[in-house]
Amino acid sequence: MDRKPFAFISVTALAGCAAVANLATTATRLNVSPTAAPTPTSTAAPTPEPTAAPTPEPTAAPTPEPTAAPTPEPTAAPTPEPTAAPTPEPTAAPTPEPTAAPTPEPTPTPFRPVAVLIRAGTFQMGSPAEEIGRFSDGGYETPHQVTLTRDYYIMNSEVTQADWLALMGNNPSYYRRADQMTRPVDSVNWFETLAYANALSRRDGLPEAYTLDGCSGVPGTGMRCSVVTVNGVTPYATTGWRLPTDAEWEYAYRAGTTTIWYNGNDEAKVPEIAWVRGAGAPQPVGGKLPNAWGLYDMAGNVSEWSWDLYSRSTDKPLIDPTGPATNSARVYRGGTWYEIAWPARGARRIFGYQYSIDNTRGFRLVRTAGP
Repeated sequence: MDRKPFAFISVTALAGCAAVANLATTATRLNVSPTAAPTPTSTAAPTPEPTAAPTPEPTAAPTPEPTAAPTPEPTAAPTPEPTAAPTPEPTAAPTPEPTAAPTPEPTPTPFRPVAVLIRAGTFQMGSPAEEIGRFSDGGYETPHQVTLTRDYYIMNSEVTQADWLALMGNNPSYYRRADQMTRPVDSVNWFETLAYANALSRRDGLPEAYTLDGCSGVPGTGMRCSVVTVNGVTPYATTGWRLPTDAEWEYAYRAGTTTIWYNGNDEAKVPEIAWVRGAGAPQPVGGKLPNAWGLYDMAGNVSEWSWDLYSRSTDKPLIDPTGPATNSARVYRGGTWYEIAWPARGARRIFGYQYSIDNTRGFRLVRTAGP
């Protein structure tokens, strides 16, 4: 449906209509017949002349005065309220997987020279007929029982070049170097070892084990003596430093064993305990494994002088033996850095003349535990 536009009615017309209505009402009440109101004459409203709107004069916009931006008042940042850190929930530490501890590399115990106490006892001296390296007739290693009745102390290593130099004032060794003074002293004869033993006894406040007469030369330069006397009935009776008897030396070497070498019967294992062929020269003492009694270099490095004169062995039991009364050679023991393994056997006995020197030979000392 078409929507008609709203009609606009003047207020005056509305007022006239109202008056007519009132008159009609009154006439009705007075029984007077109404008369029609004169119809107003309509006049057209004058049409206004169109006029052009005046064109405004352009005016430049006023340039605003620059004004500095107001500096804001500094305000302190609000201090935050401290808040407690949240307490973490406890968690169980993870259980580590068990791992095997690494096996440490074996390290040799640092060597320290000491005198080891050897208790008296009985042992089997010599070797069986089938032992490697034994002389064909076997007369110098005949097995026999030996009993030692006195405890004694024995050096746990051979006398070193430093030991000799400190006490005697020289170094007779063929293999000597300023940085190798812990090598065993070598090139000393049998008489010179006795002179060193007496000097050590004097230093330690012990009675001298020997009286040396008719000597010529200085110890370390080839000294010789015409007469040697033990200051006691036997070497076992003196408490000063001295050379071991042949029996004392082998007893100490074996340290309770009955095998060819003190670490067994396997020749391939001899280098574990002894400097033998291939070493090239005497080596610092204490560099190999000791025996069960803590003695080093009883096998190999340098061979060692003993007290006894050299002779064939007996098959009879002996008590505190000291060797034969006469001969011109002395027993030495232990094998050397220059030889193969079998001369380092515990039973092997070899001889050297009392005045002889050798760059493969040295010594160690003992003393009877007294009184």
